[in-house]
Amino acid sequence: MKPDNKERREFLWKTPLAVLGLALGLNRCEKQNHPLTATNIDPQEGYTPLKRKTLEAITGINLTQPIYHIALDIEKQYFKVDESCYLLLDWALENIDQNLQGLQEPIEILEEINWTLEENLGYITWNQCVFRGPRFSEGIKIVEDGRCKGKITKDCKIGSLLYLSVADNHDWPLTLVEEPSHVFLRWNGEKSFDWETLDGKVKPQANESDATLQREYQNIEQYISMIYMNLSYALVDNYRPEDALDSAKKSVITDPKSSNAHHAHGYVLYKLKKYDEAIEACDKALEIQPSTKTITLKEICFNQMKDRVVEKAMTYFPK
Repeated sequence: MKPDNKERREFLWKTPLAVLGLALGLNRCEKQNHPLTATNIDPQEGYTPLKRKTLEAITGINLTQPIYHIALDIEKQYFKVDESCYLLLDWALENIDQNLQGLQEPIEILEEINWTLEENLGYITWNQCVFRGPRFSEGIKIVEDGRCKGKITKDCKIGSLLYLSVADNHDWPLTLVEEPSHVFLRWNGEKSFDWETLDGKVKPQANESDATLQREYQNIEQYISMIYMNLSYALVDNYRPEDALDSAKKSVITDPKSSNAHHAHGYVLYKLKKYDEAIEACDKALEIQPSTKTITLKEICFNQMKDRVVEKAMTYFPK
């Protein structure tokens, strides 16, 4: 028999770490018809959502789970993920829901989420965290003495997924907005506003020029693409370029309209010294959205190809 919420919280605080992972199989929650899995939301222009069965075939993931469980499940395809991460995040979301009771105003709700993450769950700034990188689980720790003390990295992507997981429990009109090197949240209610998860404050409205670089997520495919994209960078940093290429390809397949996904694909190909293919990936990214980082990557690939040609030519001349 599955334990109720009260028993789960007691379990988190009293059970030794060695047993925590074994108990997860009985505790992993599963939410049917999770809001982020819906594909009946109006798609962005030129973007056709993948059907759920196709997406599940690509990822091998059950998409009826909360988005943070999906993120951890995808990460487990490439890295070892401590099973206690699931329990910690389940507990964190339950704790936040309790503190939100009675709140109605959108800004008050988001401020309460931020306060709960910072004060109760060790939500810490990026430069204070000993873990650095885009892996979702890297900011989550269980420490000694069987007590659950979370350290959740205050990264814009991790923070946004946590906020969105809470929002889905309440059907709030909260979506993720992508910029070339950053993501934040947008509340699309009667009074629309942007929210910065790093600061826990309302984000100043972008000017007309910057607004053209923003892309609002509409479907679960786009969130999954972001997760695969981040993992491709982590895999490169862990000297696993072939796995990084697999992850980058899945990022592109699940969201072919993401310039960041194509850039990540190009970056991985560059690391594999497949410069011509990397340039093609950069071109696809630039067709979608011009970006200084992608232009720079493309120039680096061109220079590497020139150096390779010069080096090969030199072999035909005696010293």
